[in-house]
Amino acid sequence: MTGDFLPRRRKASALSQIVTVVILLAVAAVGLWIYT
Repeated sequence: MTGDFLPRRRKASALSQIVTVVILLAVAAVGLWIYT
């Protein structure tokens, strides 16, 4: 069960990392769009 849980947690961690990057890029894009 532990072996099955670890890969799933790692995948979720990578997914949350990607989501964070996407949100940061979106905020930066909106900020540039408003600033320009």
